Amino acid sequence: MISDYSICLMYHCLYEGEHEYRKLHPDDRPYSLSTSQFRKQLLLLKDKGILVLDAQQTAQNPREELCKKHTVLLTFDDGHKSFHRHALPILAEYGHTSFMFLTTDKIGTDANFLNWKEVSELHANGHVMGGHGSSHRFLDEINSTEAEKEMRVSRELIEIHTESPCTTMSFPGGRYNSNNLAIAGKLGYETLFTSEIRGPLFQHNPMLIGRYAIRHNVSMEEFSRMISGDRHYAIRKRGVQIAKKGLRRMLGNKGYHRLYQKLAKRD
Repeated sequence: MISDYSICLMYHCLYEGEHEYRKLHPDDRPYSLSTSQFRKQLLLLKDKGILVLDAQQTAQNPREELCKKHTVLLTFDDGHKSFHRHALPILAEYGHTSFMFLTTDKIGTDANFLNWKEVSELHANGHVMGGHGSSHRFLDEINSTEAEKEMRVSRELIEIHTESPCTTMSFPGGRYNSNNLAIAGKLGYETLFTSEIRGPLFQHNPMLIGRYAIRHNVSMEEFSRMISGDRHYAIRKRGVQIAKKGLRRMLGNKGYHRLYQKLAKRD
């Protein structure tokens, strides 16, 4: 069960004040978090005495680090500008580092995302840069040639700009298939993150790692259950995910995404 391993948390973007929230793309809002919420979560980790894993050490030895009970790993998807503006200084206050998975087509081309100078600064401060595809297309719905290009281009650009190996990635939308896993291994990725709720799967090479998605409406009580490795909570949330996966198969990725946007919308 998930509590036998490190708990991996998946964040996206942070905002400070309603004016910044309103500037977020509607697709980003359900997974956004205020800086005050983020600080409260980090404080709870500290108060509970839960160790936050060092990102670089975890990237170098994931099979050992992610098997440590009562620990947490922090990850951020997409490469949103708010990571440099808000998350970097807040994490520094607590002495934490994290994984940042980059949608590389957006880096340096979209004002809402990081630029490569900022990526280099984050890397220099101990954060690990990982791939997230080049365009954020769902890899399970494109052919093998396109999927390989998405993963390869993302990895190559990150290695050029950080001057370090890129051995980790997260799947856009958390969506993948067995072919994607094989391609990732061939390209040299050693750890792969998804948005499923479960501990690391060791039978895969590279490792496949589940995470809890942190949404804008997560309560502190719910967050406490996540980081405490509550088995009943994990089983219930995993059941919901399985039901959603079945619905996605029935509706298709695009149909499911349209339904998700409608249900997740917040004024």
